[in-house]
Amino acid sequence: MLLGLGKGSAGRWLGPAGGFLLAAALALVARPGTIPALAAPGDPAAPPAPIPAPAEGEDEELSCKDCHEEVFDASTKAIHAKVVADPNLDSCEMCHSGGKVHIKLAQASSTGKLPPGGGFAKAPDCLLCHRHEPARHEKELPAWRERKSAACTTCHRAHMPKAETAKGRGLAEKATAESLKAAGASPAGEAACSKCHDAPVKDFRASAHGKALADKGAASCESCHGPASLHVATGGSRRGILPAPRTDTAAMAALCLSCHEKDAPDHARDFAASKYAEGGRTCATCHRIHQRRPIEGFPEGGFATLAEARKGAVPVGSARCADCHKDPHPGLDRSRHGPLMAKDRQGCEGCHGNGWAHAASAGKRSLILNPVRLEPAARDGICLSCHEAKATPASWERHPHGQAGIGCLACHDPFSPPGYATKAPQPGLCARCHGVQVAQFRLPNHHPVETGAVKCSDCHDMHRPSSPLSAAKRWTDACAACHRFEATPRMFPHEAGRADGCIACHEPHGSTSPRLLRFSRVVDLCLSCHIPPATHDLSPGAGYASCLACHTEIHGSDAHRRLLR
Repeated sequence: MLLGLGKGSAGRWLGPAGGFLLAAALALVARPGTIPALAAPGDPAAPPAPIPAPAEGEDEELSCKDCHEEVFDASTKAIHAKVVADPNLDSCEMCHSGGKVHIKLAQASSTGKLPPGGGFAKAPDCLLCHRHEPARHEKELPAWRERKSAACTTCHRAHMPKAETAKGRGLAEKATAESLKAAGASPAGEAACSKCHDAPVKDFRASAHGKALADKGAASCESCHGPASLHVATGGSRRGILPAPRTDTAAMAALCLSCHEKDAPDHARDFAASKYAEGGRTCATCHRIHQRRPIEGFPEGGFATLAEARKGAVPVGSARCADCHKDPHPGLDRSRHGPLMAKDRQGCEGCHGNGWAHAASAGKRSLILNPVRLEPAARDGICLSCHEAKATPASWERHPHGQAGIGCLACHDPFSPPGYATKAPQPGLCARCHGVQVAQFRLPNHHPVETGAVKCSDCHDMHRPSSPLSAAKRWTDACAACHRFEATPRMFPHEAGRADGCIACHEPHGSTSPRLLRFSRVVDLCLSCHIPPATHDLSPGAGYASCLACHTEIHGSDAHRRLLR
């Protein structure tokens, strides 16, 4: 095939810049002796075969085969054979443009050697045909750009004979351990992998897998991807290496369990049948095999509070959480917290903290909050970050529940349906801890709690503490909701109400007294606070044996300060 520089040949590739180069080269050729004998670095000492001079009357243009017969013949049997043979293409110049300049420079050289670059207009541009290939090397491209000498041919052999290709070696279209063994694959070593996969290998060395395999003296990359000699020999063919079965649930589980069978959690041992495998998920959906752990910039011990998790990471959204945790809380969408899962709300991260660090570390547990594993104060702080109308962290610390270390989740189920705020109805829920009060409700006289007419929360504030100054008023107000007459303000109130309120005399949970008094006899109750005057004979049968005989307005009087009628 003769080389031409018309519209169908090098002129198509050179453009204006190439035309300028060609003119300059031809000008040099017209001036004999102006081109020095230059040898490219690494050229052998012996000169190549001399460029044949055209006979008189012959066309001065030569074909690539005239000088590069061995390479040309190999190309006709290589992976680019169709390009060389197609008459509609420019053969070798599809990759090596500027062939005429290349020839002229060689003819002008007294030694037959070429200057650096060979006179070609530009380096071979593989992307003219293989423009979609960079997408496959998305992870490696940044590292390759740092190594300025790296090119497609660093891994791929353009003139590789078909017999040496993966197909020519009989490798299956999709590599398996059996196909590699049958083709005679052997380990190539981590150094061979790092020539092309520099960034993944560096990350792998710093990962949990890399450190574990290094300690055992294993073959690193080839422990999972199989022996790589044929992958290297075939210029990176995928037929020569075991791919990570990212979409094959059973195969991925089998690969991972070949090492992790003993220490894997229960769901991993039967991964294919577990809920985590739904939707084609595999181990690699959550666990990034080459990812460094721990993620740099985050505490090794993880986050201890919601504030730390929100400050130390960025949100990823509930949809990202669902990639691994398909349905972690059954009934969440129907619960009181279901509306939080809307796109414009906090979702999972409202309680578990921002999830980027957890996701980037392949699911490291310490980089996400699990309220159940937190200290009570930190756990309650998560709830109070939204439910501050019920209590604040400071007020909760003063409440008897908070002081006893009883947190929100002891009573509340965050996934309960609307209308059911607690794990169990009252009084059963309260009875789990308050055994003394349960016994009091079994006395002959008590409030009708067991029938549901009165609830514990009707009298008790479960979240906010009361100060010593407000305790009496709080108890009085609680009783007044039902006992309105007794709580009516009087001119002369019973002074006991100023200190303890109604419970100074009454036992609200249960008593042997029909009026829920703390003592069976009224006189004993009164004597617990009052010292009788000398004129009051309280002996049996005496006239002052019953206090209520005179002090009839025991809850307060409008007539006399001594509560007389």
